[in-house]
Amino acid sequence: MVHPNKTEELTAVWNALAGTLRSDEGWMTMPVASGSPCSLKAGRHFPGSEEAVLVGFRTLTIPVQEQLPEGKGFSICEVSLGQENEGRTWFALQKLPAGSLEMFTMMAADIVSILEGMPAAVESRIFSTFIARIRAWQNFMQRGKEWVLGFESEVGLFGELILLEALIYAGIPADLAVESWIGPCDGIQDFMIGTGAIEVKTTTSTGIFPAWISSLEQLDDNQRTPLFLAAVRICQVDSGTILPDKIEIIRAMLHAASPQALSEFELRLLHAGYFHSFSSRYVRKFGYVGTRIIYVDSRVPRLIHSTIPSGILRAKYEIDIESIRTEDLSLEQALHSLGAY
Repeated sequence: MVHPNKTEELTAVWNALAGTLRSDEGWMTMPVASGSPCSLKAGRHFPGSEEAVLVGFRTLTIPVQEQLPEGKGFSICEVSLGQENEGRTWFALQKLPAGSLEMFTMMAADIVSILEGMPAAVESRIFSTFIARIRAWQNFMQRGKEWVLGFESEVGLFGELILLEALIYAGIPADLAVESWIGPCDGIQDFMIGTGAIEVKTTTSTGIFPAWISSLEQLDDNQRTPLFLAAVRICQVDSGTILPDKIEIIRAMLHAASPQALSEFELRLLHAGYFHSFSSRYVRKFGYVGTRIIYVDSRVPRLIHSTIPSGILRAKYEIDIESIRTEDLSLEQALHSLGAY
């Protein structure tokens, strides 16, 4: 999470350097973090005076095949900062002229906060975190001006967080629980655990349980087995919990258990389209009603490759989970079947 002063610190450095007059190409920088496992600077690149954050490593060697990410509003490249900074490999995350300063500042402050808060680690891990965070921001920026989740996406994320929390309470180590949450990273199912997977569907409806199935693969146990469907019911209620508060509860759990798990959790939230700078816009309160855990087999209404006519390549369809008449399982039973214990 970004410390509120980090945005102010970066802005202060950029403003201080904005009055510099240079016609030659080069960098003006100032340190912005202490105690970080890598060197962190804010600066401007001249003659264009573009804002940037720079990360320095002492021993890092970048594989030839490593492709650095680039977005519409920023670029990242290896740079030289002159003789006084020799002995380090520097990477500059730099705003492009057409990029939004507001969005770039949020991204830069977020990345500096993440790297500054990392425990001492080998530089390759720090670099991987740096690049992974930028790629998550790429995904987030592709949403355009839709920086706040719509109702259905908010409900869906709330349900996935309920299951993530339940996994940790069920004894799954925090690192493994967060790593298993692959839905925000374009996973076919939401959680990939052991030999199989769990797909989460969430509704605020009463009576029926409508659920959109996004592909022929999502409920196909030929892809991964065993496969379970977690049907989470929530309701909007004045005494409920807003999405940011649910996230804070899980953050506290992960902070106590594993800094690495917390970092991965933050990454997945960004991939899911949630960023804490917009948390004040989430005002809906949800109460938890309950969860059905259903073993996915032929009794579950579904379209899968082995049962549809040849020639159909893709499909998205809606089912009523409430109509499924099978014995409900406990989460612990599902986890035993998945080989998680």
